[in-house]
Amino acid sequence: MMNSSHVRIRRGVLLACTLLAPGVEAQQLYGDSCSTLSRGHVVCSRNNDAETWKGGTLPKSSRIYISVGNSSPSTISGFSLYLRSRSNQTEYCKAFIYSSSNGAATGIPDKLLAAGLMVVTPTLGWCRARVCPEVSLPAGYYFIAYDNPSTSLASSIAQNGVLSRYYYKPTNGSLQGPLQDRFMRRMLCDGACPTMTASRPRIRVNWTVETLGPPNSIAVLMLGASGTKIGGRDLPIPLFIINRPDCNLWTSMDIVLPGVRTTSIGKGTVSLPIDDPSLKDKVIHGQWFIFDAFGGKLAYSVSPGWRDKFLQTAPAAPSGVAVSNVGLTTATVTWRDNSDDEAGFHVLASSDGVNYRLAGQKAPNQTSASISGLTKGATNWVKVRAHNESGSNDSAAVSFGTKDDPPAPPSGLRLVARTAHQLDVAWNDDSHNEKGFYVGLSTTGSNFTRVATTGANATSQRISSLTPATKYWIRLRSFNDFGTSADRILTATTLDVPPAAPSNVSASQIGTTTATVAWRDNSNNEAGFHVLASSDGVHYTLAGVRAPNQTQLAISGLAKQATNWVKVRAHNAAGYTDSGAISFVTKGDPPAAPSNLRLVARRSRQFDIAWNDNSNNEDGFHVGYSTDGTNFTRHGSTGVGGTTWTITGLAPATKYWIRVRAFNTYGTSTVVIITATTLNSPPTAPSNIVFSEIGTDRLRITFRDNSNNEDGFRIESKRTDITSASWIVRANLPANDYDTRITGLKSNKPYEFRVIAFNNGGETKSASAFVRTK
Repeated sequence: MMNSSHVRIRRGVLLACTLLAPGVEAQQLYGDSCSTLSRGHVVCSRNNDAETWKGGTLPKSSRIYISVGNSSPSTISGFSLYLRSRSNQTEYCKAFIYSSSNGAATGIPDKLLAAGLMVVTPTLGWCRARVCPEVSLPAGYYFIAYDNPSTSLASSIAQNGVLSRYYYKPTNGSLQGPLQDRFMRRMLCDGACPTMTASRPRIRVNWTVETLGPPNSIAVLMLGASGTKIGGRDLPIPLFIINRPDCNLWTSMDIVLPGVRTTSIGKGTVSLPIDDPSLKDKVIHGQWFIFDAFGGKLAYSVSPGWRDKFLQTAPAAPSGVAVSNVGLTTATVTWRDNSDDEAGFHVLASSDGVNYRLAGQKAPNQTSASISGLTKGATNWVKVRAHNESGSNDSAAVSFGTKDDPPAPPSGLRLVARTAHQLDVAWNDDSHNEKGFYVGLSTTGSNFTRVATTGANATSQRISSLTPATKYWIRLRSFNDFGTSADRILTATTLDVPPAAPSNVSASQIGTTTATVAWRDNSNNEAGFHVLASSDGVHYTLAGVRAPNQTQLAISGLAKQATNWVKVRAHNAAGYTDSGAISFVTKGDPPAAPSNLRLVARRSRQFDIAWNDNSNNEDGFHVGYSTDGTNFTRHGSTGVGGTTWTITGLAPATKYWIRVRAFNTYGTSTVVIITATTLNSPPTAPSNIVFSEIGTDRLRITFRDNSNNEDGFRIESKRTDITSASWIVRANLPANDYDTRITGLKSNKPYEFRVIAFNNGGETKSASAFVRTK
């Protein structure tokens, strides 16, 4: 994954890699399948293949040329290499190997390398990608030259096959040379140049180029071997490779010696830093250059790097494989690129973790790929393979689950049972991939609350803790990890519950067969109330009904003057509940009214009254009196069977209304009324009796009148000399008359006189007075 080019130095041999044309394999021409050079001859062959190297005699001086194709340079004897493409088309290239700088024999290299065909760059500009499009080169002359970094070189390039001098300037030294002749030829394309088709590289070879304008050049990779030394350093032996002998296009590459630094001086000059070459098997980082010479001009391009094909090992396995953006059959795979020499990556997928298929390919340095064709709704395995021509290494496999389709919706959602607090629903399971079913509930049909989640294959659910007599919307949907189905909706209403029983039942305004019953309403769902009555506390009959929320009812038809029981029942469609029963006693009939109320006696302050008892159920009689006939005062009450009553404490000579009525627990009779007037109060007794004109049979008597309400005076006398004598009325005087003469007395007899003042309220006696007749 390095951005700079690199080659590997091993046993004094500079090895380089190449980019292949479509379907052509680069051949390794040393090792087990290739013999070493002997006495100026070399013969190499491939196992089980007719393709061979055929060599002539190598010159022991000057340069070594290797000609690959159906012709060879006329100046040398050469070797021929036939490379057969997978499409059974023969492809050709030319190769040149320099063995020394001064033409002296330096020995035959112990290893020979060969490379495949190169990729043609675009017609209108240098290709900057790893895989280039097809291009066609027009017919004409093209100049191809190879050179190491030098000072201004363009002016020294001859155009007609003239050798150019090579100049080399070491770091911190003066310009040296000429050290080595540089070969340059003009090649002619016969007619239109063949189309060169780009392909995905088999090994990682990256380059970038500058746009030079027409004509454009072909990107070519140079190979070489050691042998030439400059200042004690090994010089690489470059290998020119021309894509076809009939397309006379030459491209060259410079490989700068390890450790040498060259300063860019003007247009066309380059510098290439390379690590210490004395360390074997070390990766050397640098740059490679492609030159295009035309019309005396020279330009170059810079590639970020390459790796030795023949010393290359399989790339390090990717790591950190992760999967994201997982869909039904797609996913994005990412990984860590742990190699710098991969030709690319293969993303492999499996549905069982054993058998893998190619799911995607990515170019070098890429670390993500979108793949498809996965098994949906299942566990899939992926791993990433880094590969090049030397082999491949796989990452560890990771497993993940792809998404599946949301399940099909259930059907046949139906209500199978209901109570006041629960609904039982059932449905048909029409899906094969659900994880379960969501059961939702709403009282409005819009805002649903999930009340149950079933497992897979469930077909029924009980929904509990519901409100009685309530309409519900039931929503059912199947679900899995990848979504939910369409909804199925059912409406259902829970049954009602019997209302709560009334309490605090009471009875008031109790009559003989009627009463008012009241209670507390403890429910909010009653359809109404029934008031039930019983005369024995066991058998109840409907005494009355009330609407919901009413709490009082007047009932009738009760057993008269007996114990009755009542209770209140709250009811609705779901049933009923009864309150506790209470008992109470109804009233009997009030007693019949008495008759013949009469005044038996009266005095100044009292009446004696009597009446006839006409009832058989009275508890007694109330006796009242009034002085105006309206406002009565109860004087007293008799017991059962009473027929007389004395009213005392009255005012003398006052008119009264007297009222009598029978009563019992259940009421009073109508009243019976008479009027009566009390008598006056007795007058004040007379005093100061005086006798005058006393004779033998008569005398005159006077006294003091001390009262103002007397009806008159009565004068009585009796003989005091006779023990059994009785009082004899001697005179009756009218009111206010206090002087009279008494006759008819006996001569010389002792008498006791008294004066009695009287009226209708009674009479009062004066003190006695004594007198003797003459």
